[in-house]
Amino acid sequence: MLSALMYRSPEEYHMALSNYNLSVQREIAMVIAGCLVGKDFSDFAVFTTGSDARLERSFFSPLELVIYHKGPVSEIIKAIQEKCREIQPIIAPFDLTTRESDTIDFPGNLVQNIETKLANDPKIYSTEEGLISPGRILDRGYLFGNPKLYQEALNTLVEAIRKSKKRIKDYLRAQFIEYLGATISGIQERGQRRIVHIDFENDTANYEPLSGIAAFKYGPLRLIQTTITRSMTNAIKRGNLDVSELRRMKSPIMQRMIWLSTETKSKDIQELYGHYVFFLVQYHRLILGDNMDVEMDFNTNEIKKRSKRVAEICRDISGI
Repeated sequence: MLSALMYRSPEEYHMALSNYNLSVQREIAMVIAGCLVGKDFSDFAVFTTGSDARLERSFFSPLELVIYHKGPVSEIIKAIQEKCREIQPIIAPFDLTTRESDTIDFPGNLVQNIETKLANDPKIYSTEEGLISPGRILDRGYLFGNPKLYQEALNTLVEAIRKSKKRIKDYLRAQFIEYLGATISGIQERGQRRIVHIDFENDTANYEPLSGIAAFKYGPLRLIQTTITRSMTNAIKRGNLDVSELRRMKSPIMQRMIWLSTETKSKDIQELYGHYVFFLVQYHRLILGDNMDVEMDFNTNEIKKRSKRVAEICRDISGI
């Protein structure tokens, strides 16, 4: 199973991971379709979000779904939620060269988080915990149902962003600064908490997900993702990005970076993508090692050098 990350390059791993995520999502869609035979599904749509929508969920992470709907949560939606929570871990390809597969010793059910959102809710950009997160709407992957409901959700989001005076902008700026600090120092300052993700002095990368410690996730990966989300919301606010363009824009990080290159005229986007997939591999190595009780080694000098460069590029793009 350790062959899961033995690829010739981070880019090759990223491609294999995308294909794995697509195969999982096809099976999820078939499960949903199977429990809706003869049912009316015009008032809801099931989508992936976050790392699932970007096609970069790791083999050991739970899958997240969002159901956009009209009116009250129906019995059909409740049936979908129940059915999805019964789905068992799916066989994953672990070796790109040999095409060997293996089952995953997965902690719990594959689908653990299923969020429901009214497509016309003015606060659609907020999570169930009240956090501002437009990226959870912008990042999406269609699975089943009426796709027009996502367009309605996008219309709602775009209107909310354009009407918002400072709340969304200020929140995303604060997030950017938080993740920028974590990228540079390895330490995330969140409220009263001081979270050590990477200890550069002792050459350690820390991973304790239940405590919110996840090394590269809350540093360079989140910084790059937030840079893209800020650029997109700023473009929406200015009227440079409308609903029809958002619908055509794919969620995987490479497609978003192509847009970012055009929007910002930055010449560093290809380099930024290289750093992104490098850190994605390091993060997934941490997850793999944690689940298999294997300690992973990291080149902290390279990590520090790349982290510094990611911070420079993102600051240049964001003007912060």
